[in-house]
Amino acid sequence: MILFQNKKMPDYSYFQSLWWKEGNFHPEAKWEEATLPYVLAEGVTLDEYESHTDKFNVHGLWEWTNYKVLVYELPLPPHEICIGAIVKEFNECCREVNRTDASIMNFGATRTRADSSGKEADASFRPMKPGVPALTGSDGKRKPWPNIIVEVAYSENINHVFEKVKDYWLKNLIAHMMQ
Repeated sequence: MILFQNKKMPDYSYFQSLWWKEGNFHPEAKWEEATLPYVLAEGVTLDEYESHTDKFNVHGLWEWTNYKVLVYELPLPPHEICIGAIVKEFNECCREVNRTDASIMNFGATRTRADSSGKEADASFRPMKPGVPALTGSDGKRKPWPNIIVEVAYSENINHVFEKVKDYWLKNLIAHMMQ
């Protein structure tokens, strides 16, 4: 006979789970001790994932892949400050073309879908342009993909950023270039 001991979930695991359940980035979650990437939730559909990111305004910090919600980046002040500084500089550089046909729009942490993944860049930019003709847009339908993606790696592993760029953001371009 095997006896199972009823072990209480460690407090930090409970507090970490609140980020997915309630959108609460709880101070007692001990995120500084978490190993990234961190599996925040499993068995989650892409629609559920998108609903949670919208409801809790968690953009660019969670990723959805194969029914798992993963945390690769934490909302720490240096990460957020860096994103703001880059966006400010880029907007300043585009100032001369504002309100023209060449205007570059800031779409923020735009959600994208491809294959069995859903990702949001820390920031994204593109000109106004028509939808794509096939169902290969950034929303899995006809929405155009961003032209410029900003990804800041502060608590995120730099190899993950390179993988994301190569295997997600530039996947179709790299495949096309290899032909």
